[in-house]
Amino acid sequence: MDTYKADSYWKQFSIKSIDDYPATDFSSISDSWETIISNINNNNIDHYSIGDVKSIVFDGVQHYLQLIGIDKDVLADNDNITARTTWSFVSGIASRRMAASSSGLDGFLSTEMYSWLEEQKTKLPDIIRNNIKTVKKTYVKRSTNSTLTYDTDFWLFSTREVGYSAEGSGCVYPFFSDLRKKYKYTSDAENYSWWLRSESLSNSGRFDVISTNGTRSAIPVTQTALVVPGLCL
Repeated sequence: MDTYKADSYWKQFSIKSIDDYPATDFSSISDSWETIISNINNNNIDHYSIGDVKSIVFDGVQHYLQLIGIDKDVLADNDNITARTTWSFVSGIASRRMAASSSGLDGFLSTEMYSWLEEQKTKLPDIIRNNIKTVKKTYVKRSTNSTLTYDTDFWLFSTREVGYSAEGSGCVYPFFSDLRKKYKYTSDAENYSWWLRSESLSNSGRFDVISTNGTRSAIPVTQTALVVPGLCL
């Protein structure tokens, strides 16, 4: 039986295990990250396309960042300017719970996931971390049914951003309109649910996830799901 490489966005293309090809890099962008950053900063990104991927080493493990948006996210320090590019991890960086308990939760910023994710950006390669953009994101507080804005540079996607809800405000990434592009995998090539930062408005103590079939659902915060961050450059 064939096995598939750990960063298994590629599973759908029947690419075999990275263990069989340890030197193989399946990036669709040949430019180095230094060149990519330079091109972004000089507004020279016409030869990059939505869906392109580029490998990085995150926490000692090879991952891929995928270009999912151009001029979509508003910069935190200027409402009139957008970050040129938005990227998503192709597979999860970990499998974790959203919170130890539903008690006291009131929106994404009150979760242990938010605090943990803030710590993880230090594991990004220097070239990424030194050029990452801080952008405005929103989240909905269930207690008041209100939409709040916060500044962040390493975040989880919202239900709205992946095209499943009109709740809140902010951008929607057309990249996710293809159901298959919502699939995320573990390091063992297992299709797995992944967290969104959106608290379920109809079920107390739950946050939304994208399920293994690409649809939206909600699970208790104490359960585990993949962590799939996004960032802007």
